[in-house]
Amino acid sequence: MRVDNKSTGITLSGGTSSINIGSTGTLDLNDGVIITAANNEVNVTNTTPTAVNSGNVNSYVRGRLRRSIGTTTGNYYLPVGNAAMGYELAEINYTIAPTSPYNLLATFSSWSTVPNGPISSDCSGRNYALKPALNHGYWTINASVSPASGTYNVTLYNQGYSNNTGTFWTVMKRSPSGSGGTWSLNGTCNTSSTADITIREGLGGFSDFASIQWANPLPIELLSFYVEKADDYAVSKWITASEENNDFFTVERSSDKANFEEIGRVNGAGNSKEVHSYSYTDKNPLTGQSFYRIRQTDFNGHSTTTEWKSIDFNKSPSHLNLFPNPASKFINCGFSAEYKGQIEISVIDITQKELIRYRTEMVEGQNRIPISIESIPNGVYFIKLKSADYSKPYFEMSSKFIKGKGVK
Repeated sequence: MRVDNKSTGITLSGGTSSINIGSTGTLDLNDGVIITAANNEVNVTNTTPTAVNSGNVNSYVRGRLRRSIGTTTGNYYLPVGNAAMGYELAEINYTIAPTSPYNLLATFSSWSTVPNGPISSDCSGRNYALKPALNHGYWTINASVSPASGTYNVTLYNQGYSNNTGTFWTVMKRSPSGSGGTWSLNGTCNTSSTADITIREGLGGFSDFASIQWANPLPIELLSFYVEKADDYAVSKWITASEENNDFFTVERSSDKANFEEIGRVNGAGNSKEVHSYSYTDKNPLTGQSFYRIRQTDFNGHSTTTEWKSIDFNKSPSHLNLFPNPASKFINCGFSAEYKGQIEISVIDITQKELIRYRTEMVEGQNRIPISIESIPNGVYFIKLKSADYSKPYFEMSSKFIKGKGVK
């Protein structure tokens, strides 16, 4: 079965509207979403690992996907999602084959309340209880038998999150499945995990899965960090609420998110309980997409890094212009783009708390997207706009605005 109907997709409604794909059939998700209302589902009984492809942001199962599992090793894709977050892919890679066949039923759910990770000393002492899980949601993958045989690695391809502040990531598992279960760690960590692709190895049994994060505590309290365009320059800006033993900041740049180089230094405030604003201008930014981060170094020579922020000096949308500014009821996001695609817009306060988030589509050429801000109090805010279309180049840009006249 090939799904190729982007305009309307397929909605399964009523008591007998499931899709059943036989023991030699395949599910090719190319363009268009399958929506499974109520208890309907897409059921693929072909046990071949490649019977279902990975899908994409435009084609996945919004609801319940059931896959039959055979008695061989291999990778099984579970391309599911929901209306709030869209496409969220999970992958089960059996390294020790099940001893008998069974099936897996997969769904994706948004958080009602985002939990922190479990208390741990995983992977050389990392305690995931210090930070919240990635805030897009969690996967439920339940087996038709219990216990389910076989050992597997799980990979979560996180897409809709907006709260990553980690430097290391892994997968937590809830047992039993559902709100009454307890989140814990099963298996072992994989040090190649990223926020976008989170891996854990050597697991057994099935239930709920979510991505969690960890980072060394910074000797500074960082209120914000972002990168914006100023004509042909890339300007990194960050604000600290307090600093302890802070010698200097190093601005680092990369073209691949892996190999960073130093491009400049800014002196720190030493020890301070006051708010400090910093900036550094890169007058020779890389062509195309590049990534920036801040490395903080204390007087003892110890250093820690922030998460990276990206900017694109190629075909990605241009500088984000917010107007009117100050604003009271609505503010417009103005920018130009050389292609159309899905974007995600967030309104964030100065503590980096996300207050508003939604997805929409940008058009080729000039864009003017209004955002209602009546629900937030007067103050200073940032609007962050980033790509949500993973078939197009990634970009991210932000700009500051004031809600309410006379606010400084």
